[in-house]
Amino acid sequence: MTDGQERSFDTEAGYASAIDAVLTAVHQSVCVFDSDLMRMGLEQPARCEVLGQILAARHDSRLRIVLHDHRPLERGGPRLLKLLQRHADSMEVRQTPKQLRHLADCFLLGDARHGVVRFHAQQSRGKCFLDDANAAQPWQQRFDELWEAATPCLAATRLGL
Repeated sequence: MTDGQERSFDTEAGYASAIDAVLTAVHQSVCVFDSDLMRMGLEQPARCEVLGQILAARHDSRLRIVLHDHRPLERGGPRLLKLLQRHADSMEVRQTPKQLRHLADCFLLGDARHGVVRFHAQQSRGKCFLDDANAAQPWQQRFDELWEAATPCLAATRLGL
């Protein structure tokens, strides 16, 4: 896929390829909206490594994640949780309020220019775009609105007795 192009996908393999293409193109910021991150596969070692490199490359790098349910990540995402601990100043996970949990799409945006959009989280159909700020703009605006409505849900450190 070349820059400035949009392509559709309708398989899990196409979705995975689109995520990898976007993550490879990102230099500074990643925004994710998903029900629980499990189908997106960000916990995979190679993807966690890329996310870690993005966060370590610049002091102003950011990874912001909005989820409907953070518990699957908390129970089954040790690599992402380690990333959160290591980059607590540049990574945050928030949870949507109950009245928004009916939203069924999911997306990953990079640098407000690249993106992967899955129209329904339980289906394989979606689109990917690279180096297209116009295509990213409505999705970035939507993410910013979700971010403002969501509340922090995972701390970088755990307190206990």
